[in-house]
Amino acid sequence: MLAFTALQLLACAALLVSATTIVVRDPYDAGNRQAGLLIYCGAFWAVCQLLWNTAQDPRDALLLMKLSALGWVGI
Repeated sequence: MLAFTALQLLACAALLVSATTIVVRDPYDAGNRQAGLLIYCGAFWAVCQLLWNTAQDPRDALLLMKLSALGWVGI
């Protein structure tokens, strides 16, 4: 595994853990839900980035890049 891929995987995991920790502390607080959603959108983008960097087919990579825009819309 390339170091860059491991770094992206670590970033995805860190974002997911951070967002879940924020939401679980007080799920009824609107600020916590909004902050958690913001970080979950970043995690979605990070997962798409990890997948497009490891994609074998350029068309799949382009599709994942377009799909990752949903994460940016949320942010």
